[in-house]
Amino acid sequence: MALDYSALQARIADDLNRTDLTTQIQNAILRAIRHYERKRWWFNELRSDTFVTVASQEYYGTADNADIPNLISIDTLRLTVNSTYLDLTQRNFDYIDRIATSTSTTGQPGDFCYYAKQIRLYPIPDAVYTIRIAGSVALTALSSGTDSNAWTSDCEDLIAARASWDVNKNKIRDMESAAAAQVEEQSALQALRATHVSRTSSGMLTAQAF
Repeated sequence: MALDYSALQARIADDLNRTDLTTQIQNAILRAIRHYERKRWWFNELRSDTFVTVASQEYYGTADNADIPNLISIDTLRLTVNSTYLDLTQRNFDYIDRIATSTSTTGQPGDFCYYAKQIRLYPIPDAVYTIRIAGSVALTALSSGTDSNAWTSDCEDLIAARASWDVNKNKIRDMESAAAAQVEEQSALQALRATHVSRTSSGMLTAQAF
């Protein structure tokens, strides 16, 4: 059965055989998630999020799509014009700054960059366009005890082991138990990698950074 945030905390407290480390365990869970959410997994990919441009609006953020500030990587931004898909070209912020010489330069966007948790379009849109995002995104952070997501279900063993390692190493100062938790973490990571590959494989081998 999938765990929620509270149940995951209870599991780790039981593994540690401690009832006095509530805040420390919570913080360790969140640190473990931050560590692993930087990587691409099948459950943090998105391909159907969209946002709608506004004439003369250059930057797009949380008000336009709640996932934009939480993007980890962007594979494509695809603009729809007359039922035709057009992929925007990703640039860096300095490049767009150099070519964006006027706030009155508007048109159909062809370039974008991701900066300060916002998407910047160039040229500045001259009309309403629908843009679809494909990439990976950080899941909503756990807060309430009843919160749950892939980190408490698909990744329960990985996050529990990482958090146990963290608390043993940095709070309890039990290096032997920390080492044992690290072994469990690596085992859980290998299992999760295998699941990721099986769910995303196209039948061709592709290098994946972990």
